[in-house]
Amino acid sequence: LEGADYSGKTIYLKYINDSYDYVDIDSSKIENGNFFLKGNVQDTPRLGFVLFKERNLPGAMIILEPGNISLTMTQPYTVKGTPKNDEFQQFYNEQNKMVEKIYSLPPKTGENSKEYQELYGQLKKSSADYLRKNIKNKVGEYLLLDLSGSLDKETVLELLAETRTDFSKSKLARQLHQSLNSRQPSIGDNYLDVKLYNEEGKEVSLSDYIG
Repeated sequence: LEGADYSGKTIYLKYINDSYDYVDIDSSKIENGNFFLKGNVQDTPRLGFVLFKERNLPGAMIILEPGNISLTMTQPYTVKGTPKNDEFQQFYNEQNKMVEKIYSLPPKTGENSKEYQELYGQLKKSSADYLRKNIKNKVGEYLLLDLSGSLDKETVLELLAETRTDFSKSKLARQLHQSLNSRQPSIGDNYLDVKLYNEEGKEVSLSDYIG
């Protein structure tokens, strides 16, 4: 951790269980901006978060797999050292670059413009390619829920069909499948208030952006 003085604060390593709740793995006191966390891993990669209890402090998403993982939590954070984390960091960098290009378009550039459509198409393709590589593990499953709103319906249904049986039968997967196959929403309809965690490990829900 660079910048602010976090010395003496406790930072936590957590993973997301099948109910999409946090489960503690380890904790560490920060000394001189450094911390060390450890834990046992499963056969397949799963999603983890490095967090403070204080929600206003930085957090980071990592892939839990065997090996030594190096994490720098200065925003934008970087994670490296194992195959899946290196792959995720490359994906994360690509996404950020494309989003920056979209936001840098002239103010008068509309969503129907050629420039916007090309960049947004690249963003969706990058997301779909990453998900296809990871759809058989919990990382891909979680990110499918998180990114489904930015992907084409056909792509999401294709990816859902490739997920593990345990996930495809889960409540969240069934809700996603149902929402994709339902009629188009109209003004005044009730919405499904999905709750997930962002890249900093903070819980967000659709209702946070409505009102």
